[in-house]
Amino acid sequence: MRRIDYLIVFICALAAALCGFGLEIAAPVFCISSTIGLIDSMKNKVLSAALINGIFLVLNLFNTIKIFI
Repeated sequence: MRRIDYLIVFICALAAALCGFGLEIAAPVFCISSTIGLIDSMKNKVLSAALINGIFLVLNLFNTIKIFI
């Protein structure tokens, strides 16, 4: 795996742990990993990865905004 893949996996694991403890900060952390994944997939022109990361980014942005409202 590439270094960026390890970074994304680490951030996702951290966000999953935060989610498991019921902390609301998990959604913004997931946004970070989705953003990194989206940028990487667009850079490498991988449409399926870009779509998946884009969908998860929108979902987690919604949950992040819901936290502050």
